[in-house]
Amino acid sequence: MKIILTFAVVSMMIVTSTEVNMDLIQWMFCNDSRVTELENVEKEKKIVSATECIEKKLSEKNDSLEIECNGIKKKLSPVYAIMFEDTEEVRKLFIIIISHLRLRISFQNLR
Repeated sequence: MKIILTFAVVSMMIVTSTEVNMDLIQWMFCNDSRVTELENVEKEKKIVSATECIEKKLSEKNDSLEIECNGIKKKLSPVYAIMFEDTEEVRKLFIIIISHLRLRISFQNLR
C-alpha cells in the first residue's frame, strides 16, 4: 500500500510540476519511529490529497501509453503514462525510488 501511495505522490508532483518532497518519499519507504504522530497525520493528508489529484487527472485523461520492454509490448494505465514523462528530473527521481525499493525488498527478504 505504501509503495502505491508513494507513486501517486510522485506522479502528482510531476503532473503539477511542484518541487519533489524527498522527505515525504523517504518517509513512505521507511517508517521512522522518530517522526511524531502529528507529523504522520500531516503527511497522511498530503498523500490523500495527492491520490485525489491523480484520480481527477485519470478521469480527465483515459488514454494509455504503450511501451516495449524486451520485445514485449505493454500498455500502461494513464497514471503510469503521467509518471513516465521523459525528463532528466523524472529519471533522477526514479533512480532514487528504485534504489529505495531494492533496499526495502532486500530487508524484507532477510526476515
